[in-house]
Amino acid sequence: MMRLSLLILSFTLFAILTACGQKQKPNVHRNLPGNNLVEFVQDKKHKEMFVDPVDDTISYKKIVDNIYKDNKNKIYKLTACFRTISEDTLLTTQYFKDITDFFDLKTFRTVKDGFFITRGKVYLWWGNSDGEYPVEVVGADPKTFVPFDSIAGGTDKKSVFYGGPPEDFSKIDGADPKTIKVLNPERGCWNCSNCYFIDDKNVYYGLQKIKGADPKTFTLLNLDTIDAKDKNRKYFNGEPIK
Repeated sequence: MMRLSLLILSFTLFAILTACGQKQKPNVHRNLPGNNLVEFVQDKKHKEMFVDPVDDTISYKKIVDNIYKDNKNKIYKLTACFRTISEDTLLTTQYFKDITDFFDLKTFRTVKDGFFITRGKVYLWWGNSDGEYPVEVVGADPKTFVPFDSIAGGTDKKSVFYGGPPEDFSKIDGADPKTIKVLNPERGCWNCSNCYFIDDKNVYYGLQKIKGADPKTFTLLNLDTIDAKDKNRKYFNGEPIK
């Protein structure tokens, strides 16, 4: 019975792998760059997790972070795709994603927290079940862009950016990058799009300015039905509570 269970698991894992990172017909070899040898390594602490690492035969040279180069000067990012095999089993498959057409090593610079610069533009590495991909902070100045510490976005010398994956980053119209402050509710998260901001003149919820809100007295409350207040009123989800 044990051998039969292992055999079923192996066939299930192989079926998952053939679909990882790309659309393929059943029983067609997956052909993931850097990972063509099927190998299942079980996590020692978390028995429900398996990893299929990149092949030992790959001789790509690591350049910086998880960026690699092959002998033909093609550029790759070491990433991974994830698949749930069953209710209590997760498989992570590592592979090299070709980013040659997008990535320029000469202009590459790491900012922090996944943000980076290449070809004069600001990007964030973001991931889904098929691995990481770059999301551009459109319009951001690469020389002055600084990410926020606790939410998706940041500032440059002229603008405040917010939003982020899986949606695009957007500018908060009228927000002052020199005086902007982040007020993220306890129920908020890194990319939940429900963050408050204040600058020296206005209060914002997400990308929208809250008319009549007082930035000097605006504070978070983090209650179930009231998340902020100022001297004039209380607020929930950016809306005044009557």
